[in-house]
Amino acid sequence: MPKSETDKGYTISITVPSSVHMLGVIDKLVEGLGDHLDLGPEDRNALAISVIEAGTNAIQHGNNYDESKPVDLRFDIKPERIAVTVRDTGQGFDLEKVEKDLEAADLLRYRGRGILIMRELMDEVAFRFGKRGTTVKLAKTLHPRDGDGDGEK
Repeated sequence: MPKSETDKGYTISITVPSSVHMLGVIDKLVEGLGDHLDLGPEDRNALAISVIEAGTNAIQHGNNYDESKPVDLRFDIKPERIAVTVRDTGQGFDLEKVEKDLEAADLLRYRGRGILIMRELMDEVAFRFGKRGTTVKLAKTLHPRDGDGDGEK
C-alpha cells in the first residue's frame, strides 16, 4: 500500500441490490483492492473467493434474490489486515447444523460448501444473526508481494 494518510487504515462501504449481476461489481472492487494493496496471489484468491461466496449467500439465501433488499459490504483495511463485513436482511440459518453436516470431503460437493471454503481461506469467519439480518465477518492478515513479484515474503 502506498505511504499516505491511509497508512493507519481506511474503510470502503458499498450497498448493492440482491442481484447475481452485482457479484461482478463486488469482484471488481476486491480485484482493485488486491492491486492497491499489492497482494500476492494467495491472498488475492482467498479474499476474492471468500467475499464472493459471502455475497452470493447474502443475495441467494439471505435476501432470496429480492432486488429491493440490500446487501451491505464494508471493507476495513489496515496495512497488515483486512476485515470484510457482509450483511443481508435475511432471517439467518442454523449455523451449528450447517457446520455439523460439513466435512473436508464436502469441498467436492456442488452446493453447500461455502462456509467451509471461507473458513479454510480466511483467518476469521464469524456469523451474527439478528432482527435486522445476517452478518458475516471475514478477516485476513495481509501479505503484500515482495520485490520479486512472487507474493511471498
